[in-house]
Amino acid sequence: MKIRVCLLSLLTLSAVFSSAQDTTVYLERSSRILDFMVKGEFNKVTEQFDSTVSEKLDSVKLREVWHKLTDAVGNFEKVIQVSADHESNYDVVVQHCEFEKKKIDFKLVYGTNKLIKGLFFLPGEPRERYEMPSYYNPDLIEEQNLFILDGAFKLPAILTLPKAPGRHPVVILIHGSGPNDKDETLGPTKVFKDLAVGLAANGIAVLRYEKRTRIYAREMNQRKNSITVDDETINDAVAAIKTVKSNPALDSSRIYLLGHSLGGMLLPRVVRKSGPVKGLIMFAGNTRPLEDHFYEQAEYILGLDGISEKNHHTLDSLAIQVQAIKKMDEQAVKDSLYFLRLPASYWWSLHGYDQVKAARESGEPILVLQGEADYQVTMTDFTNWEKGLADDPQPCTFRSYPGLNHFFIKGTEKMSRPSDYSKQGNVDEQVIKDIASWIKTGKLSN
Repeated sequence: MKIRVCLLSLLTLSAVFSSAQDTTVYLERSSRILDFMVKGEFNKVTEQFDSTVSEKLDSVKLREVWHKLTDAVGNFEKVIQVSADHESNYDVVVQHCEFEKKKIDFKLVYGTNKLIKGLFFLPGEPRERYEMPSYYNPDLIEEQNLFILDGAFKLPAILTLPKAPGRHPVVILIHGSGPNDKDETLGPTKVFKDLAVGLAANGIAVLRYEKRTRIYAREMNQRKNSITVDDETINDAVAAIKTVKSNPALDSSRIYLLGHSLGGMLLPRVVRKSGPVKGLIMFAGNTRPLEDHFYEQAEYILGLDGISEKNHHTLDSLAIQVQAIKKMDEQAVKDSLYFLRLPASYWWSLHGYDQVKAARESGEPILVLQGEADYQVTMTDFTNWEKGLADDPQPCTFRSYPGLNHFFIKGTEKMSRPSDYSKQGNVDEQVIKDIASWIKTGKLSN
């Protein structure tokens, strides 16, 4: 079973920095390879093969494969869409191509040595696309494009506003792990876009922005040995709060932060740096150390098809790295060591951090929301929030939703799985109503 690493999954922590840059390189390289194929320059393709492939497929045989394909489906016309995945020890780029008679997927698999370990032509599968949620009402909302400035970083952002007059409360959306866009797009889903249009229709402004690790992947990669959670998430969230406070159309006394997954975990760190806000929304926020989540998710995914001997070795290797993270010290940072493909500086920036305790001490009212079918951040975390915030002097509100996954989208099974993220869906409307009600009244909707 392949470990499919979703862009919003905690498993994408291994791709926050270096893989963002690697993905860009592989996308550009794959485009050139397809161009070589179309032009008949097959030797320029085969010279990039790993030895295990070149032993079976030389330029003459590759030419035969291509000609058989074009005889069957006609000449190549265009690339419709491109997708990229990280699967265990491989990087995969799929170019969804349109030929004269049929759609074909051109799949390239790159190994850790950056050479091609697989080249495939597959029937083009119809892919689901994002659809606006049923609660979207363009008559009630409007959107403004702007930028969030944080030193040398300029992040494109969208402010979604109610059309109703007045100065509105505002929610700032803070991403989960991985180089996410402003909509927190994953396949045919856009969680942050759903939240923005849904809340704005309920009288609440929403600010969402491109993550630094997406827009400035090259710059982040250049200093990858010293990256911390401040660089990835916290600093830009603080800059977003400053942007909201400077906007006269918004009520700066009613700023709420909604953190998804890793973003929820870091909300107390954000307000420690920015100063107090009106409230915090833990949107599937994890309560346990990230390395433990990493291992738990891998164990769950590998176990979907039964734990094979190879998978046992994979889990044993992960367990060793998890223990190394727990035992690391500042010397590991000085030595620029890496654990689970992330620099020691990143792990050290979370050393000793207790997000539940920090949330209790932050002084803001807190809303904790959790999908009961979420395998990435589980009901264990939800229970930890309930217990840990039980004696919080500020009001804390909790709600879990049967059947909703990590992105608060309804599935068909009791527990979600990675394949669910390729299916179109929207944030459940009840979640939108609950957030809006809590912001307006301090209570959940019925």
